Amino acid sequence: RGDGAKDDEELEKAKLASQKQYREEQQRMNEDKAQLERVMKESLAVAKLSPQFNRRQDQQKKKQQSLVGDDDVILIDSDDEDLNQKMSAKRPLADADNDNKMPANYGTSNNNDDEEEDDIQKAIRLSLEEQNKPAHNNDDVETNDDGNDDFHCRVLSRKEFEDVIYPLVDLQGGFPKIEKGKMVQMGNTHGDIKNSKSQSKAQYGRYMIESFWRVFDVLEGKIDTKDDEAVNDESNSPEGKSSDDSDAAALKQDEGQQEKQQIGSKITALTDIGHGIGLQVMQAGWTLDAFSRGIELMEGRHEIAQVICQGVIEELRSDPPDSTKVDLRLENLVHCVLPPQGKSERDEELRRFVLFQDKPEAIQKGLVIFANNAEDVFAARSNDSGSGACLDEHLAELFGNMKVGGRCVTLTDIRCHLTSKDDARWYHYESFDSGVGAVSWSPNKSVAVHVLTKISDEWICSNEKLLCPPSNVVTEKGTLRTKCLYCEEAPRRQQQRNRRKRKIYSPEDGD
Repeated sequence: RGDGAKDDEELEKAKLASQKQYREEQQRMNEDKAQLERVMKESLAVAKLSPQFNRRQDQQKKKQQSLVGDDDVILIDSDDEDLNQKMSAKRPLADADNDNKMPANYGTSNNNDDEEEDDIQKAIRLSLEEQNKPAHNNDDVETNDDGNDDFHCRVLSRKEFEDVIYPLVDLQGGFPKIEKGKMVQMGNTHGDIKNSKSQSKAQYGRYMIESFWRVFDVLEGKIDTKDDEAVNDESNSPEGKSSDDSDAAALKQDEGQQEKQQIGSKITALTDIGHGIGLQVMQAGWTLDAFSRGIELMEGRHEIAQVICQGVIEELRSDPPDSTKVDLRLENLVHCVLPPQGKSERDEELRRFVLFQDKPEAIQKGLVIFANNAEDVFAARSNDSGSGACLDEHLAELFGNMKVGGRCVTLTDIRCHLTSKDDARWYHYESFDSGVGAVSWSPNKSVAVHVLTKISDEWICSNEKLLCPPSNVVTEKGTLRTKCLYCEEAPRRQQQRNRRKRKIYSPEDGD
């Protein structure tokens, strides 16, 4: 299909852009190394001009003169080989008498200055050798048609990812110590978040690495969720499908294959809302080779995520994964939708970052937004004041602004913030079981994972009397449209017509 070929072409362009970015980073590193080498060489040259260095040269010259006599001075740095040979020939053979005439420190002299110079040169050499070590295997470098090197970064297997992550976590004391520490616990209590009207706490919870592989497999169609049929067998309505809604059932059956393809499509990008210590972002970026981003409100959790991320890169320095595929930022989800304090407009750059609007459309179609909003931590539990829209509502707006094919994965159903149940034909809903022990807060239970897939940019109102034309899912400003524009306009237009009729036939006007 033409659209599929176009998507493949855009994906290839995105891959080439990523490789170009990687090459530019390598070039910057090489330039930094060259600059370091120049600075160190200049420092050594300056040292040679110092009085201490000149005194050292004089001492060496006097020592050589004492060996061969004042009349037999050896030209140490002469480029004339014949002259050097002649001068060397004048050097007398050493004998016992000559040995007795040698200075007492000859052969056992304390050459501290010479050793100091040797240590400096050795340090420079070792430093340059370390800096010049490649950050990739030579086997991963290919030359393209333009003569430039293409770097094929390493994609980790699941076992490789776990083998490098868990030791790094253990070095920090392990998950129990990290998650009981103040850096993670800060945010779990109301009042920990200051200067925010829409959020007073940010509850922490971790989705297990081993269980998140299952989420990837379900989203990419590698696992059939028939075992979760009791959870999945629902219509788009949160209340369930009515028995007499035959038209909606027929429509769903006609679109079934298309929706199923969207559910089982490749993950090209992932955004983790509230990335915590960053595990899911790194999982997707370095094992799926997908562009992976995360935003986190709490500074302590974000710092831990950065430490683990840099630790992986350093641990695998000889053959690293693509560092450009993982991007962790300290940001506030609310600012994607509402203006930050003291400003009049929302953060458009952050909104583009979360929705990958800076990437090709093919990347956006395969975007997955993940939010651990279990047990209403993005709803009533996030704000004790109860004022303003909840985080789930902001999340629903972001889902409405995704490209067709984009998916939103949550641990609490957010459909109550979307279009009314009778008009909910612009998205598909499915849920599956996480498996026992998937989350840190319920180690002995399983939780439901909710998946929303966007299948259209517009929806048709269910009002059969008016036969309304399609409405856009979002307005021009990007806000979610939850009601039919034409149904809202119809009563107002009828009221205006009634007022005109009353005015025309009013007895007070003498008509």
